[in-house]
Amino acid sequence: MVNVLRVFAECILYNVASLTPFCSSIDPTLDDWGDKFDQLFPGDGASTSPFLGGLQGIYRVQLRIHMLLNRVQQVQNDTLVVQSRMDMIRECSEQLDDLEQQLFSLSPYRAGDHEAVALYHAKHQISILAARIHLHKVAYPAATTLDHRIQLYVSKALAILRTQDIKEPGNPAMRWPLTVLACASTSNEDFKLVTDKMQETEGILDPANSRRLATAYTVLHRHRAGCAGVPLGSKEQGAYIQPIDILLMSQLLDEPQI
Repeated sequence: MVNVLRVFAECILYNVASLTPFCSSIDPTLDDWGDKFDQLFPGDGASTSPFLGGLQGIYRVQLRIHMLLNRVQQVQNDTLVVQSRMDMIRECSEQLDDLEQQLFSLSPYRAGDHEAVALYHAKHQISILAARIHLHKVAYPAATTLDHRIQLYVSKALAILRTQDIKEPGNPAMRWPLTVLACASTSNEDFKLVTDKMQETEGILDPANSRRLATAYTVLHRHRAGCAGVPLGSKEQGAYIQPIDILLMSQLLDEPQI
């Protein structure tokens, strides 16, 4: 029964985290889980997380980053708002540091299965790197794809994508990280690599997640084509925004935009 409850809890948290980018407002209580997760996932939870295979905490960080999106447009001269936002950004960064450390203790269901170990490590590394990209963009809204931190995180994630197959039938956990990487990719070659992976993943997801991934792919291709004549580090926008800026207005990736 505990294992069943863990699956339910993690699926709920995943869905909350992955849908909040498309909400114009988020109730702060969405992140108030009390001690429920500590009870269901004792310790770091790396060996008891059934859905993603460990480190279900990545969803909580994603949720908090998406909650921060609602504060980007708030009055910047409000000291309390600014301080609260800075504290939340620092907490998210520290949580991502902790998750990276936990990767060393991550184990798949089948002990000794090196292929499964490589898959889970790759998925978690990419998820963490994508969260770092999104957090950095939220912390520094004016940052472009030429920002050295964003370039570093993108290059690390793409190095994994080039060497490791991340497809896992039915597991939607990579939908949002791949979308973030597509927004942050600089060269056409990098963008094609990520969107090829998005198309591969689309074919093995449930209908709802598959549709959202296809929507993101279509919108990003359209915006990238519109920005073809604008240098990706430039703040010239004209009729189109830079793809990386979509991370601050994720509603543009929702289905009504098609």
